Parts: sequence; C-alpha cells; structure tokens
Amino acid sequence: MRWINLALAFAVAAVGNATFAQKKPAPAAAPAATAAPAAPADRNAPLYFYLADGAGNRVLLQTQFALNNLDADTRVLRRFYGVLGGLEQKGFRKNDKITIADWDKKEKYSKCYIYLEDEESGKGKGTGARVWCSESGISEAAVAPSEDAKHVDRVLERFTFFLAKSREGNKG
Repeated sequence: MRWINLALAFAVAAVGNATFAQKKPAPAAAPAATAAPAAPADRNAPLYFYLADGAGNRVLLQTQFALNNLDADTRVLRRFYGVLGGLEQKGFRKNDKITIADWDKKEKYSKCYIYLEDEESGKGKGTGARVWCSESGISEAAVAPSEDAKHVDRVLERFTFFLAKSREGNKG
C-alpha cells in the first residue's frame, strides 16, 4: 500500500508541476536575429512497476501520464490502480530488484507485460492496453478503448489467460 501512495504522490506531483508550469509568465520575446525556439519537449511521463509472485512469475506494468490534462491523468491513475490491485489479488507484489535486462532469456517462470494507455492499441479511439506473456505461444492482445468502463476487468482477464498459457508453455 505504501508504494501505491508513492505512485499517487508521483502522479500528483507531476501533474502539479505541469499546472504550476502553466502559470509562469510568458518569457519576453526574443530579438529577431536569434533562431526560433526549439519545439516543446515531450510531456509524457511514464511510470513502470516490476512485480513478481511467489513462483517467480514476473510482470512489467507500465502506464503514462500526459501531464497536460488533470482529469485524463486522474482516469489513467485509477485504471493503473485497478490493474495493480487486480495483480496484487493474484499474488503479485512490487519487486525493485527485477529489471527487464534479461527478459529475452528463456526461464521456467513467466514474464508478462501490461502496457496501459498505449496509443497503438486504442484502435483509433484514444488509448488501449497491450497484454502478453512470454512462452504463451500467442502474440500480444490489444484491449481497447481505455475509457471503457470494463477496461480494467478486460485487461486482467487477458492477463490471466496469457499467464495460464505461459505457465503451460514453460512446463514443456
């Protein structure tokens, strides 16, 4: 629960910083002889969590905040918490020792990915999610759109399916 509060604090701070940044006065106009200012930096703020269960199965849970719309970022955070809570119910806990560096190596545990707020998975309707697990024998599944009331349930459903297939694949 403590790391959930940490993630919430991070999101609020990031959104808060964006809000305060908008209140700054505009800089003075540059002299005509200087070059045009550079394009604004990418304002997306990704958040990654690595989780593991007692059997060593791993999950990379990722989402991102746009930092330009507090209401949208609040919905993103709610979906993230919903998926995180569902993973915790399945026995997964945050593990700071896990990295993605060796996930291409075949192991006897499952390695799963859940990418929330993925634009490619939105199927033209905003964002969606991508879910898959190694050794499942199935390519990733898109769960779209993110704004669907059943989105979190559908993501967890897909995850459960992929994890079961991956566990079967790891037995062989």
